[in-house]
Amino acid sequence: MYNLQIAIEQINSRGGDVARNRQIIIERIERAVSEGAELIVFPELSLSGYGADDFFLKTQFLKTCHDALIDIAKYVPANVIALVGYPERGAAGVYSSVGILSGGQIIGNHRKTVIPNLELYMEHRYFTAGTDKTVIEIRGIKIGVIISEELFHEERLPECDVLCCAAAFLWSHELSLSRAVYFVIWPIRAQCQLCMSIMWGSLTAYC
Repeated sequence: MYNLQIAIEQINSRGGDVARNRQIIIERIERAVSEGAELIVFPELSLSGYGADDFFLKTQFLKTCHDALIDIAKYVPANVIALVGYPERGAAGVYSSVGILSGGQIIGNHRKTVIPNLELYMEHRYFTAGTDKTVIEIRGIKIGVIISEELFHEERLPECDVLCCAAAFLWSHELSLSRAVYFVIWPIRAQCQLCMSIMWGSLTAYC
């Protein structure tokens, strides 16, 4: 298999501060490209910040995020793909999505299909579940794109060579052990490589 160069960008996004988050993402893309990365993976909702909360209900905020994503795409050359988490306004609702950027454009999109409804996860208040699996290809390597909790629902995982997970897990001591074991066992069983980008910053309070 080709030795794909992947940059995993675990950034500290600030909830609601799109301008700041956009600038950090652009700087990380420019650095990763200069270092030879072919695939750049950012966390879930990295453009908006995971903790943007009721901003996700505001039309202008969602438009600001979309405009920022279009701008970020301009910094991604044609030989590179960047995966950037953002909130997307769709016809049926708002989605936690990953924009697929390359050649200065948004060339694809993945919508999160598993929306948690737990005490620490308020996503069901803001987001609609997507329906489709997403696979892209780089140099003959099939790259599956998933978001956070999809990883723990095997029926939602695409067949691929490398599975890229954009996440913003609110970890607890109870969850961490079982999930850590899963991270080891599942790639062996599926004969698939796993790479994850998890958001840092305010969320580390739950670790």
